[in-house]
Amino acid sequence: MRDQNATSVLVFSARSYAEIESSHSGYWNRFTQSVSQNICMDIKWLQLRYNHFDYPFFIYRLDKEQLTNAAFFVIANTHVGERLHVFNDGVRIYEKLERPISEYRCARLIGNILGISKDFLAEMVEILFNSDQVDVIDLFYYSDDQHELMGSFSGLPVKIISNRMCDLYNGEIGNNSNDSLSINLATSLEEQLASFKTKKSHRYNIKNIQRVKRKAEVEHDMQLKSFYHECGYPSISERELEWLAQIDDNSWQKGKQSIYITRADKQALSETIIHLFEKKCLLLCFCLIDDYPVSYVLGILANNNVCQFSLAYDARFRKLSVGKLAFIHFIQTAIEIGLKKIECAGTRHQYKTDLVTFYDPVHESALFNPIKKNAKTLYKIKKLYPIMSISDL
Repeated sequence: MRDQNATSVLVFSARSYAEIESSHSGYWNRFTQSVSQNICMDIKWLQLRYNHFDYPFFIYRLDKEQLTNAAFFVIANTHVGERLHVFNDGVRIYEKLERPISEYRCARLIGNILGISKDFLAEMVEILFNSDQVDVIDLFYYSDDQHELMGSFSGLPVKIISNRMCDLYNGEIGNNSNDSLSINLATSLEEQLASFKTKKSHRYNIKNIQRVKRKAEVEHDMQLKSFYHECGYPSISERELEWLAQIDDNSWQKGKQSIYITRADKQALSETIIHLFEKKCLLLCFCLIDDYPVSYVLGILANNNVCQFSLAYDARFRKLSVGKLAFIHFIQTAIEIGLKKIECAGTRHQYKTDLVTFYDPVHESALFNPIKKNAKTLYKIKKLYPIMSISDL
């Protein structure tokens, strides 16, 4: 606990999930209910999702017992071994660096900051830079918060790379414009695809979809299956978990497609999927050909929306359009169970952009610790960022 001044304004921080649950759960719940989230903020989910980070960091500010400001970070030592290029057609190209950048300490903002203010940001930066020895603070935010955040940065004791949407994760640095793409769902699949009715050869022309489906049904035993909280299944079983692994292993991306957490920990993956199902936060759709799993779409649900999704298909069955069949089934199921929106997240693959009804760019500001001794390492990181402006280098 830190007494910021002589008034009743106090700043608190927690550095473990156990500490958040035992001593700060009331304010954590207020925080997660107050900010507009496009991610699940359940404690167990965060532990599973960010299991490769060292520890969490929850900081909040009270004024007469009222929660006025709050932010949640995950912190880890990381290094950059490759640069990620993302082009407008969604193709991801990885460029290996000749000399990977040595390890540095990064704090990444998860979700939104509640109550953006210059005083709170200054306190947050001071704690992260000084007490937690962080080299880089990554802040991700939507356009609505951009003006307020950028104004609050002025005068802070930091070195800032700002106003560009970019990714910094899992040892990759790249850029990705218009990262928040979303599909507002109609009341039926026919209505959702009505704009493609006159485009007979388009992938989302309803008659074209019906032809693709009939072809798969005639040539094979094709099945589409859905798993969600009211589907009649009591839980996700080992069978479905194995289906996910089989499809991912045979996908065209050959393991680059991650199901939200590292595939290195199979137990954590299983626990994550089961936890999401039990919390009524999962929509999982499969396409099977002759009882063999060939494609899936996995969506995480929050606030009656699909807030994240991942998909993959077995490249050996590409000619049957199994990826499209699973995705269309996913959209139809989402409509049938009353969901309102699908957040498409990063990359501008055409299968997303053809359906997208709303764009909201996600911006990033990377705050660099001005007093750290490994200045050469940090400067190399700065040079890799796809930036528009740099201050105080």
